[in-house]
Amino acid sequence: MTLPPVDQNVAALRAAVYLSAIPSSFAQLREIPLPDGVGLLLRLVARDDEAQQFCAAQTEKSPSELREVAAFYLEQIILAPEADSYRVLGATRNTPAAELRRNLSLLCRWLHPDVCEDLTRSLLFPRVTQAWNDLKTPDRRAAYDAALARSAAPKNGAPIEKGNGAKRSSENRTNQGANFSKKVQRKRMTSLRQNRPKGLWRFLVFGRSWRTR
Repeated sequence: MTLPPVDQNVAALRAAVYLSAIPSSFAQLREIPLPDGVGLLLRLVARDDEAQQFCAAQTEKSPSELREVAAFYLEQIILAPEADSYRVLGATRNTPAAELRRNLSLLCRWLHPDVCEDLTRSLLFPRVTQAWNDLKTPDRRAAYDAALARSAAPKNGAPIEKGNGAKRSSENRTNQGANFSKKVQRKRMTSLRQNRPKGLWRFLVFGRSWRTR
């Protein structure tokens, strides 16, 4: 897969650093739109050399530390049980099909059971394949968009009823997300609290300007 030049928008990297510093903020971050630059995090967890070098230059942290920060953000925010198929692919409803396919490829390089070193994380992979199945063709994407629109617009005060496609996808995501051990997530949160790299804190607050000139 040929990747474009690294997106140097670090908004998503800052959000990932923030979550690693304050893991309890995951609920808040799930409620807001994805920041720009999620593709950079996907390239990090997929071990893309160019992305790792760029992020290391921004934060002065090792690729392994940055990958774990990015992975924790992605599993908590884009792969949350309630996330729709666009969010699971690190995208929005306006994302071009080519970018959806590229994000899918990066997620596969991270979570596919044949390559994922973390067996618990690999349990998230069916969420990715389900999301891609919802959006992989123009017709399926249009049907999924219509289902999302129906679920977001109840008529005459009636309770929200999701369309079959959105309901099915939501149920699948919830069931698959339940397999992702809460005990493992709590362990990762505790580890991040206990190992907050100073360089990442400085990057979060000051960006690159904290360095001695």
